[in-house]
Amino acid sequence: GLGSCSPRQFLLVLLLILVATSSSEATAAGSLTAGLGSYLLYSFGVQKYANHVVSKMIAVPHPEEVPQPETDPPIFASDLRKTISRITNLVTNPADRLKWHQWIARNDPKLDASITKETILAWVSHGTDSPSPLFRFAYRTHADYEEAAAFYKPFWTWQRFKFTFETPTKMVFTEQPTTSTKRGIASVQMTDYLILYGILKAHVTWKGAVVRGGGKYDYQIDWDSTELKTFLPWTKHRPKITPNPAASAAASKAPWYVVKAEDGMICLKRGTVGYLVFDSKKR
Repeated sequence: GLGSCSPRQFLLVLLLILVATSSSEATAAGSLTAGLGSYLLYSFGVQKYANHVVSKMIAVPHPEEVPQPETDPPIFASDLRKTISRITNLVTNPADRLKWHQWIARNDPKLDASITKETILAWVSHGTDSPSPLFRFAYRTHADYEEAAAFYKPFWTWQRFKFTFETPTKMVFTEQPTTSTKRGIASVQMTDYLILYGILKAHVTWKGAVVRGGGKYDYQIDWDSTELKTFLPWTKHRPKITPNPAASAAASKAPWYVVKAEDGMICLKRGTVGYLVFDSKKR
């Protein structure tokens, strides 16, 4: 069915349709209009498929709702890493997403180590000989227009020129500044890399600290500030800087709880929105 078709297979089918349609129409009309019409048809097909895929992603139960698998072997981070598409950087298969949610929800003392201060300090640089690992966005439990935008990008549809991602979000931990008044263990900086209208780049940087939590989770990230830099290719060295833009400033008010860490992956709970996973290992 449509849902079982991989992005690579779907792209091949659409390209074959596009070539066939363009060839027949170009012969008959002999104009640019035929090619444009085929491209719009192709873009519409990708959009319909992307909406279908995202709806399937949304339908997967939340981590709090999924039962743990009863069969061996257990789910490991190394297994989950293989489910991320190299084309879209997404996990679209509902069965694979269910495994991610089971891994997030699992709290087995034999498999899931507790998050300690030493765990967090292992993410921090200790001089030039031991640089901080760079964590890249790998997965999130909720899905919306952002997943659709990531899906459009490799297919080069007209929708990708409205909004897409330049590269996955990056996160890095550093030593806590001595000037900080928080009970911080480490500083953290996260940057989203967006492309608007096909040419305008927007980098949103979040800055905060890992601090002791006061509830279910022992540690959490409290965000202090956000910053938006926008620039065109020829204005890269003089970007427009907007401190604490409204959207990201509002989103940064909720703490991000440190849920688990395994094999270079860290899982964070973003308030009541859902869970995000970042990975320091390359796929």
